Amino acid sequence: MDLSNFTIDEIVKIPGIGIKKATEIKKYEEEYGFNSIEDLKKVPGIGEKTYQKIKKYFYISQSIYILRTVEKINLNTASYEELIKLPGIGEKSAKKIINYRKIKRIENLEELRKIGINSSQIKQIKGVVEF
Repeated sequence: MDLSNFTIDEIVKIPGIGIKKATEIKKYEEEYGFNSIEDLKKVPGIGEKTYQKIKKYFYISQSIYILRTVEKINLNTASYEELIKLPGIGEKSAKKIINYRKIKRIENLEELRKIGINSSQIKQIKGVVEF
């Protein structure tokens, strides 16, 4: 299962992960994002023993990993070309971001919802952008 794109309903199907651990894993993913499988050990309730049992079920999407290991893109200064390279951001979304920042500086990802950037898109760029 891709640690950069999953639901709680999907993750509870993994042996050794109940609803509580699934919720904690999702919470960690939303707050910090996973840069490696080993980051699972940072999740409350996942100790070494549990980690050893569950690690084989996970991977991190190559494109997300590459993006998270390179310099972050500043949404307030990025060019159109840089914006469309972000996962989930196409031509329309890039134009929306550029038009919005002409009026107001982008301070956080939640502001993007105001201009029609959806939750899935926000999730994809989390960890690869800055303000």
